[in-house]
Amino acid sequence: MSAVSVNADRYASLEYQGIYLRNEWGDVLFPDLRPDGAETSAEAEPLKPDELIGDGRPGRFYQRTAAITATWAEGLGITARRVCDVGGSTGRLLHDLARRLPDAEELVLAEPSAAFCTWARRLLLGEDFDRWVPMPGPTLRTDHRRVEPTCLPKPIPQALVYQVTASDIPRPEGYFDVVTCANVLDRVDDPAAFAGELTRLLRPGGLLVIASPMHFDEHYTSRDRWIGDVHEVLDPAYWHVDDREVDVRYEVWQTRRRIISYLSQVVGAVRRAES
Repeated sequence: MSAVSVNADRYASLEYQGIYLRNEWGDVLFPDLRPDGAETSAEAEPLKPDELIGDGRPGRFYQRTAAITATWAEGLGITARRVCDVGGSTGRLLHDLARRLPDAEELVLAEPSAAFCTWARRLLLGEDFDRWVPMPGPTLRTDHRRVEPTCLPKPIPQALVYQVTASDIPRPEGYFDVVTCANVLDRVDDPAAFAGELTRLLRPGGLLVIASPMHFDEHYTSRDRWIGDVHEVLDPAYWHVDDREVDVRYEVWQTRRRIISYLSQVVGAVRRAES
């Protein structure tokens, strides 16, 4: 069974929908989950590496990764009009990229999970739903909470959601100015081939930002394809990488009493001009 099939089965479950929605959107949908001043402190010093010990604060990883991406794009003089988030889950990173990249005219989310795309359309595009959201319970059982209308995020007019893998994004080669991919590299069959698909999407001179906790599992990736560093899949013939690298804490709240904390390696690379 391919990594895409394994992930599709897993993400279709209500349990995993609740885990991801809490970790990505909990601070937006349920303000009581957000400590006072959390949004401000989460965005401070976006390029400073994180420590491993965290507090389970929802949304923090996506705020910081979007801030880092915007900082790198600005430093490189890249005008980010066409942006794509590959493996964008329920849409939180794209939501924060929209805030951080004011020139964006098109924000594309590509996600193979049908369940995650449904949530992304609700939370990014404003599709109507009953406002009940699955959340992790005290055990692996899923609880539900209802979102107040005032806590729903405002729709993003320039956002588009496609239920596709990276190879099937309906855009021509070299279309995007910025491509992001957060915590996907260790959940594909072949990380090097996957990075090649990201190369195809980006224009020469464009910015690629890859984040990964390097939490490989043989259910998704055969052991002989595991890597220990994002740089291993960035072919220097196609990519220019300077000092655009930082560690960002990525926390997964599995139940109310279990939080798993990782340090995701976040690397920015510029696609070289064609030879």
